[in-house]
Amino acid sequence: MAALRTSLYAAGSNGKGQLATGTLDDAHSLQPCNFSGSPPPSLPVGTISIDSLVGGGNHTVALLLREDRRKELWGCGDGSKGQLGPAYTADAGADTVFFRPVRFPLPGCRFEGFSVEKVAACWETTYLVVSKDGCSDAVISMGGDDFGDLGVGGLREKGMVRANAFHVVDFTSVVAGDARRIAVKDIAAGPHHVVVHLQVAYADGSMREHVTGWGACRHGQLGPLESPSRRPLAFVSAPHAIPFDAEDPITAIGAGNQHTVLLHSSGRVSGLGSNKKHQLSGLSDVSNARAIACTWNGTYVLAEYADAGTCLFSVGSAAKGQLGRPPEADHALAPVKFSSSSGLRHFACGSEHVLAVVSNQEGSEEPQYEVWGWGWNEHGNLATGSLEDVHTPIKVWPTSSAVHGHVDDIRAWAGCGSSWIAVRHREEVRGTRGLWLEFSTSQAACR
Repeated sequence: MAALRTSLYAAGSNGKGQLATGTLDDAHSLQPCNFSGSPPPSLPVGTISIDSLVGGGNHTVALLLREDRRKELWGCGDGSKGQLGPAYTADAGADTVFFRPVRFPLPGCRFEGFSVEKVAACWETTYLVVSKDGCSDAVISMGGDDFGDLGVGGLREKGMVRANAFHVVDFTSVVAGDARRIAVKDIAAGPHHVVVHLQVAYADGSMREHVTGWGACRHGQLGPLESPSRRPLAFVSAPHAIPFDAEDPITAIGAGNQHTVLLHSSGRVSGLGSNKKHQLSGLSDVSNARAIACTWNGTYVLAEYADAGTCLFSVGSAAKGQLGRPPEADHALAPVKFSSSSGLRHFACGSEHVLAVVSNQEGSEEPQYEVWGWGWNEHGNLATGSLEDVHTPIKVWPTSSAVHGHVDDIRAWAGCGSSWIAVRHREEVRGTRGLWLEFSTSQAACR
């Protein structure tokens, strides 16, 4: 009889313990992650999988899917600005080097009975999308407010930022009219700007979609915004409506440092913001897109074609190998090259590196999973054992020293010079052990 078990590993930047590896040292190879009360690299007892994982500058937030289908919030790393909740610093003290539960509902919070469904992170700020049946969703922001990141009116400017505070983002000015219920469909964050996709039910029975955002906007990443002197605004500290084509609804959002990318239901991709490093070049030529993501200065699009299969396109800065092609190659929009026998399942973008999970069924009835990576590697985040940047995809997992066994699934996440891999493997109860590895965003509460 076999049971499934999930293990989490990490590599890269770790100055505040954001890898949860038990130290404050950067990891140049994949190291097991620690969860409070569980032996590394295992997830807490009663956890099915990692629903999502996001990294800020020096903190990490993970949503764990529990056996009762609840999503449970955990965090590690720097919580000094309140980005891991009001109680984290008191709970963790100086011991930030392993994942611990982040208390929710937050102390004094109006959201009793709500659950955290989505997470996102800027440099020193965390966003929680919380939901409850019959109520509007809400976005809670916690942490730093350097460019209006909290989305609640520029508290830093007013000298009102407190490290033990949480905030509820108010979308009233964006949704307007007699809005009865707001659903947050997606949320994405760059280093200092946030974009949210809302679906709103109105009193007249109509349903409308809105795209909104706040934070840094000088380069147009939140759409055209000007000061009274007609100069571009540096930032906006509350939600601002972002124009989009309502005839072609949004299905996903990607956020880089100075640009934003939108995936439409038709399979086309549009962009906002800076194109100084060609991060928006050629996107209008892509069709049949199924997923998007951004590094700080690049854009990546997963598209599916009947004749060519699944392709991952890259465009933007190539200074550190981020595009997955040789240094002398053209930097225009082009597909990333993998081995012909590998099928790309999903990918994850960090600050300036990329991870991709592929499955290879050659010579086997069941998929054999691999993780490939490329790009900036100054902190060892590509787990190669060196700090050299990588210009073309290399295999990150499995390594020669990996424990082998039946792998059911792998997921990958990438952050600011950091990487996570989660592996779900099949384990024989009678003693034969396999291995499963998995890689690894104001509405008042319902009255």
